[in-house]
Amino acid sequence: MGSLEINILDKNRQLLHSIDVFRTLIWTRCYTEPGRFDLYCYQPDFSRLREGVYLCTNRHKELGRIDTLKLLRSRHLAFISGSFSEAEYNDRIIESVQDINANREDAILSLLDDFAVSARPVPCRPVLAASQQRGGDVAFQVTGKPLGDYVYTLAYAAGLSVRNAYDFPTDTLRAEVWQGLDRRSSQTENPLAIFGGDEGNVRLGDYTLSTRDEKNVAWVAGEGEGAERVIVEVDRSNGAPRKELWVNAADIRKESTSRATLTDEEYQELLEQRGIEKLAKYTRTESAAPTLLPQSNLVYGKDFDLGDLAEYHDDEAGIMVEARITKVVETYEGGEEAVEIYFGDEEKKIMQKVKREAEE
Repeated sequence: MGSLEINILDKNRQLLHSIDVFRTLIWTRCYTEPGRFDLYCYQPDFSRLREGVYLCTNRHKELGRIDTLKLLRSRHLAFISGSFSEAEYNDRIIESVQDINANREDAILSLLDDFAVSARPVPCRPVLAASQQRGGDVAFQVTGKPLGDYVYTLAYAAGLSVRNAYDFPTDTLRAEVWQGLDRRSSQTENPLAIFGGDEGNVRLGDYTLSTRDEKNVAWVAGEGEGAERVIVEVDRSNGAPRKELWVNAADIRKESTSRATLTDEEYQELLEQRGIEKLAKYTRTESAAPTLLPQSNLVYGKDFDLGDLAEYHDDEAGIMVEARITKVVETYEGGEEAVEIYFGDEEKKIMQKVKREAEE
């Protein structure tokens, strides 16, 4: 595979400095949000590092955006960290009402184009990839949301994700919607990716199952007052005990200056879509976090990758998880590499929950 080389780039993505000797690099790739990186490097040329805006490596498609730089004099180290360039999408707000009835992938790319590429372009200056029209059709109305959070939520509801794929030699940054492969044993199209102690490819890790925040029925309240208010039920319980959620969607309007007045059916479709989006934030949480063993029969980046649907077996505990790989943490230190794999949705942090409920 060759040695790992890290490139520090200026605001125009021109090379400032290359680093091939460092202490630690932690490269965290995520499927449901922008990833992050943390780098400790030896005896740095700090004057060049101070001019750095972006960071990339010769092994990864991600483009990092530097947001923290520290000189640790007593340890003769520099610490550099930041988010991947997709985080710049949250520097843009969907400030005008968007009424969209289209294919999901088309809608995501249209929002990126309207608020971060063609108009008010973000500093990393991506170009849009062509749509493959995945994810089915959606109808929604949105305003006042951070662009990045919204497109990630819209994508993940259909098992998709958003990324800026960077090619350093050609200096091409492509904003695209993408999807991992299905590598579960229930399919035959792709090679399988089955992880477990008996498979001899991972060191078993922590497991979490939580229904604490789960909701499966949404009552979505649109415009109107009292008995005249339009209320739609979105039932995703599938026969399970109902766990209900109230969603205030008074911001969704039937009338708009930018389009024709919606029919009752069209308006109810928008309310239903809002209910689906909210329920997606209140799902059952099941996750596992094993560490890939060096002698694994599955090669990261070849036999499995971020975003893939895979299986994790912990036979000793009677655990079998079929889930998407939503995060991969790569650690490079002392000439060794370690890969941690996260299946499913991680348990929600308290502050995330508070933020989510404040937005209802």
